Amino acid sequence: MDGIYSACMHERAHHLMLAGFNPEDMCPERVLRETQAQGMPAKLIGL
Repeated sequence: MDGIYSACMHERAHHLMLAGFNPEDMCPERVLRETQAQGMPAKLIGL
């Protein structure tokens, strides 16, 4: 997705993903909506 510069998962915890993005280009809620729209059961944590 445009605006995300990195995304990674731990090899033993595939249910956890970190996404790096510039908050001036997009908000965390948009990342969440786009991820959910692709069928992934995503949640925001750590905000």
